[in-house]
Amino acid sequence: HYVVVSEQADPGVVAAKLERAFLPNGLQARTFGEVVQEALRSQEGFFNLIEGYLALGLFVGIAGLGVVMVRAVRERRRQIGVLRALGLSAGAVRTTFLLESGLVALEGVLIGTVLALATSYQLVVNSTAFGDTGVSFAVPWTQLAVLLAGVLVASLVVTLIAADRAAAIPPAAALRTVEE
Repeated sequence: HYVVVSEQADPGVVAAKLERAFLPNGLQARTFGEVVQEALRSQEGFFNLIEGYLALGLFVGIAGLGVVMVRAVRERRRQIGVLRALGLSAGAVRTTFLLESGLVALEGVLIGTVLALATSYQLVVNSTAFGDTGVSFAVPWTQLAVLLAGVLVASLVVTLIAADRAAAIPPAAALRTVEE
């Protein structure tokens, strides 16, 4: 049931008095403000959970790129040795691996961003949760750009370890190593 209170009365106080008066009957009285706050807290908790999953996904993706690049250095050890023996500098080897991982990371970021924006757009435009309020889809470009730049930089930092290992391979040692 809904109860209308006068403008002078505090809805919270009225709800507390009603609960005390009808305690034996198990009455639960809440104000609309409390109901809305509870719903908003629940929704914020859900969004925080989703953000946590997304952050975990980004972390796993970045770590995966680092592992892939470490394996690439290990598998290309002989080729790196040949290139170094032919005169390719250590800096060029490092740059090549950083460019390779940067392109992979950029491709992943672009595909993920496009898919996320398309999904978000569909959720907002086709949702009935907003009723006829005319909610429009807006992209926070600044926050998105900062997030994407952070992911790309983190990907390059993780790859830098593998790139440094590749650049440090002495040509003679790489060429005399027996494949396992």
